[in-house]
Amino acid sequence: MRVELKDVENELAKMWDAEASRSRSARVELFTLVALVSDPALLERAKSVVAKVAHVHDCRTIIAVWKSGDAPAISADIELHRNPEHKHEACGDGIVIEAVGSAREWLPGNVDRLLLPDLPAHVWWVGDLPDADDLFDRMVRRADVVLVNSAEMDLRDLEKLSQIVRSTQGAHAFMDLTWVRLRGMQDLVARFFDDPHARPYLDTLTEVTFAYSPRAGETDVASTRAGLLLGWIGTALGFVADSAKWTRSATGGELVIGRENGTTVKVGFVHDKREGVHDGSLTRIAMSCDAGEGKTARFELARQTDSQVLSWTSEVPGITTPPQMLRFASHDESDLLLRSLERPARDRLLEASLRAASRFVLAVAPRLSEHPPRLT
Repeated sequence: MRVELKDVENELAKMWDAEASRSRSARVELFTLVALVSDPALLERAKSVVAKVAHVHDCRTIIAVWKSGDAPAISADIELHRNPEHKHEACGDGIVIEAVGSAREWLPGNVDRLLLPDLPAHVWWVGDLPDADDLFDRMVRRADVVLVNSAEMDLRDLEKLSQIVRSTQGAHAFMDLTWVRLRGMQDLVARFFDDPHARPYLDTLTEVTFAYSPRAGETDVASTRAGLLLGWIGTALGFVADSAKWTRSATGGELVIGRENGTTVKVGFVHDKREGVHDGSLTRIAMSCDAGEGKTARFELARQTDSQVLSWTSEVPGITTPPQMLRFASHDESDLLLRSLERPARDRLLEASLRAASRFVLAVAPRLSEHPPRLT
């Protein structure tokens, strides 16, 4: 139902009154989920995702989308979300705001007026983050939770995201759907060093390789997933960002970086295009450590022919550890969003990893013109 913005609340109230008369169900909404759709082509996808969230958590959803045009205009479509698993009972209300031309600048104020009072506001940026654009910055000022999916972004956007986290000084919880997707892989990497026999080799790490499935026409030296994992590992192992020296190649790149313990690590990023694997997904993580006397300790995670199966291998001199095969389920965007909203609290490890990743890749993914490249 299309209405003028000034009539949104009144018309929604009428819908809820009619629903109460029909089904005697009470209106319960727990938060507002705002989806900022950076490309009209993503609108239907965003509608599907927020509807699935509303089926689990009764809420108000606001989808804001914009398109070019000469005459500025803004309009709204409204509806009640209905849960197909519960007799199609209403489980929240949905508002889609479309801005044309310069009316895009009106979005922050209008969305702000439609937030449910005294309830949390979650703001999700859908799609790639444009350069030289402050809309996201303006929209997150009232947010309790800010959500992105960095897998849809370029490597240089890690710096922008890190800046947003720093500028708000902990006023909201920042969450990345890609980070949520990486949790399982992080757990497996951490397991390499849970073994007390393997843990000492962490200090003698010499080489790390990230293989990932590139996008068509990939120009970044690494995917944002690989960059985030680099930030996490580098934070844990004391990588020194100022020492980073990069070399590009046609199929990735190589980073040589120092550690706080005085050693140096070579980090490689290589393309490994796989069918059935999302662009940017990691297909292999391999680590080599100097075991002394010409020996090497090796640790590896690798996708198998079945892309949802990972092999876990730990090879330490004098220790026999059987390799393991583990199956990982692939989560869709609504699952990742719901997992993020299960615990809407600050993730300081994500913030630290994002900050580190943005500094490690700065030379090969500069956002600001004053960042000179430092290539070898």
